Amino acid sequence: MTWLEGGPSGVGDPDGEVATAMVTALSGGVALLVGTLILIDRSVTPTVQERHRAIRRRIAQRRETFLS
Repeated sequence: MTWLEGGPSGVGDPDGEVATAMVTALSGGVALLVGTLILIDRSVTPTVQERHRAIRRRIAQRRETFLS
Protein backbone atom coordinates (compact mmCIF):
# COMPACT_ATOMS: atom_id res chain seq x y z
CA MET A 1 0.00 0.00 0.00
CA THR A 2 2.95 2.35 0.35
CA TRP A 3 3.34 2.66 -3.43
CA LEU A 4 -0.08 4.34 -3.66
CA GLU A 5 1.41 7.51 -2.24
CA GLY A 6 4.45 7.45 -4.52
CA GLY A 7 5.69 5.63 -7.60
CA PRO A 8 5.63 1.86 -7.53
CA SER A 9 8.97 0.15 -6.96
CA GLY A 10 10.65 -1.15 -10.08
CA VAL A 11 9.29 1.53 -12.39
CA GLY A 12 11.97 3.93 -13.56
CA ASP A 13 12.13 6.89 -15.82
CA PRO A 14 9.55 6.39 -18.61
CA ASP A 15 11.82 8.08 -21.17
CA GLY A 16 14.65 5.75 -20.22
CA GLU A 17 12.39 2.74 -20.55
CA VAL A 18 11.24 3.85 -24.00
CA ALA A 19 14.86 4.33 -25.09
CA THR A 20 15.76 0.88 -23.75
CA ALA A 21 12.80 -0.65 -25.57
CA MET A 22 13.88 1.04 -28.81
CA VAL A 23 17.44 -0.24 -28.44
CA THR A 24 16.26 -3.79 -27.78
CA ALA A 25 13.86 -3.64 -30.73
CA LEU A 26 16.69 -2.42 -32.97
CA SER A 27 18.92 -5.18 -31.65
CA GLY A 28 16.27 -7.77 -32.45
CA GLY A 29 15.84 -6.35 -35.94
CA VAL A 30 19.57 -6.52 -36.58
CA ALA A 31 19.65 -10.12 -35.31
CA LEU A 32 16.82 -11.06 -37.67
CA LEU A 33 18.57 -9.38 -40.59
CA VAL A 34 21.87 -11.14 -39.88
CA GLY A 35 20.10 -14.48 -39.51
CA THR A 36 18.28 -13.99 -42.79
CA LEU A 37 21.52 -13.10 -44.56
CA ILE A 38 23.18 -16.23 -43.18
CA LEU A 39 20.31 -18.39 -44.41
CA ILE A 40 20.45 -16.80 -47.86
CA ASP A 41 24.22 -17.26 -48.01
CA ARG A 42 23.96 -20.92 -47.05
CA SER A 43 21.26 -21.57 -49.62
CA VAL A 44 23.26 -19.87 -52.42
CA THR A 45 26.68 -21.33 -51.58
CA PRO A 46 26.00 -24.89 -52.83
CA THR A 47 24.79 -23.47 -56.14
CA VAL A 48 28.00 -21.48 -56.57
CA GLN A 49 30.10 -24.51 -55.64
CA GLU A 50 28.23 -26.64 -58.17
CA ARG A 51 28.89 -24.03 -60.87
CA HIS A 52 32.59 -23.99 -60.01
CA ARG A 53 32.73 -27.80 -60.19
CA ALA A 54 31.02 -27.76 -63.59
CA ILE A 55 33.47 -25.16 -64.88
CA ARG A 56 36.42 -27.18 -63.59
CA ARG A 57 35.04 -30.30 -65.31
CA ARG A 58 34.69 -28.44 -68.62
CA ILE A 59 38.23 -27.11 -68.34
CA ALA A 60 39.54 -30.61 -67.59
CA GLN A 61 37.63 -32.04 -70.58
CA ARG A 62 39.01 -29.36 -72.90
CA ARG A 63 42.54 -30.04 -71.68
CA GLU A 64 42.10 -33.74 -72.38
CA THR A 65 40.69 -32.99 -75.84
CA PHE A 66 43.48 -30.52 -76.60
CA LEU A 67 46.25 -32.83 -75.37
CA SER A 68 44.98 -35.90 -77.18
